[in-house]
Amino acid sequence: MKQTRYNEEKQRIEVLESTRWREGAKEICLNCGREFWAPVAAINRGQRFCSRECGASRNMRIRWLKKGRGTLPKWCEVCGERFLIKASQHHRRRTCGKPECTSVLRSKLSLEYQRKRREASREKAL
Repeated sequence: MKQTRYNEEKQRIEVLESTRWREGAKEICLNCGREFWAPVAAINRGQRFCSRECGASRNMRIRWLKKGRGTLPKWCEVCGERFLIKASQHHRRRTCGKPECTSVLRSKLSLEYQRKRREASREKAL
């Protein structure tokens, strides 16, 4: 015998009433996209994967990127060329690494810094 229930997100869950261990709903795996049956207890615990292998591969991939072992694409601010960079250095690097690009960016930053210092000293004088 089936009974219809709704979870917190107002999604419909078909629940079997015959035995406790059979109660559950169909979920979609976040890693492979397959549909799988999950018991109510697993849904309440937050089960999001169809198997341990899917959960482990997804979690390892996320850890890999968070630890900076993966590479991410980024574009040079000077020449516009695409280059790959470690995830841990993504917020630091702004150029592709060519000496011309690096020197151009440094001179731009130097000029901006000098301009800001001049403005600050003018404001102090007033």
